[in-house]
Amino acid sequence: MKKVIICGDCGSRAVTRAVIRACSESGGAFVCDGAKIYETCPDPKFLIITACTLTDISCNDGIIVFGKALCQIRPDIKIGTMIPVVDTSNIDALTLLKGSNACVVGCSMSGHDTISVSGIKDFPSKLISLQRNVRTIDGETIEPHEFTVRLSREIPVYPLLASCSVLLLSGEPSGNGYQI
Repeated sequence: MKKVIICGDCGSRAVTRAVIRACSESGGAFVCDGAKIYETCPDPKFLIITACTLTDISCNDGIIVFGKALCQIRPDIKIGTMIPVVDTSNIDALTLLKGSNACVVGCSMSGHDTISVSGIKDFPSKLISLQRNVRTIDGETIEPHEFTVRLSREIPVYPLLASCSVLLLSGEPSGNGYQI
């Protein structure tokens, strides 16, 4: 199973819902979400763990997605070999990651980030652009390209880009686009 930790997505939980939906559409998820544990299908491909607070991580070879509510995360936390996904307007998450050797996957509308919305496409499709090479959790390199995401409902920009990042970094092929 591909490990995904979502931390600091308290409140609206838009990131959590989008990532769970994306992973469910791409092979299923085993979800540990607070007091709830469930599978979205038999033999799921993804393990998703959510945490509002985080004091230590002892996982490797996974993806960690940062939400905006990082007030209770220790500033000296080490993420090991996990790949961080962050909204580049999230100063708390960027400060937390400063000095780490992690290859941060930045998400926003900016052309300077790793992944962004590429073009204006009306709902239910969005055109997404991977702006630079990224390495998957299995060590494969994915080169810059554009792909389409078909949405079942509107999703805010960062949850959409974080979900796409999780799928790309997990090695899910984007040639036919994604369904979220």
